[in-house]
Amino acid sequence: AIEAATEIIETGSVSRPGIGVYCTFLDEETATQAGVVSGMYISDFMEISPAHQAGMQAGDIITAYDGNPVETGDDLIEYIGSKEVGDQITLTVWRDGQEMEITITLADTNA
Repeated sequence: AIEAATEIIETGSVSRPGIGVYCTFLDEETATQAGVVSGMYISDFMEISPAHQAGMQAGDIITAYDGNPVETGDDLIEYIGSKEVGDQITLTVWRDGQEMEITITLADTNA
């Protein structure tokens, strides 16, 4: 709380690192029923989205972040929250039956 208060005093707001996506966690059962893999399903992007700028598309499923598997709906969110604006993370993304890695620079989602 002290860090947030200091940041508000110094800059007028609190920066929140993010990738700018709207997503839903797909557990194993739901993913299997849908014929896809489990992970964070990307449904849409915020107006300013580092993920979209990096090449992610609606329908992509994030299966891992910096080599760590997405096992719950909070994994990725907590990981990004532990980072700073400007940090880079590498996401493993499943698209159309293929995995790929996409590196994203975190932006301030409060901007």
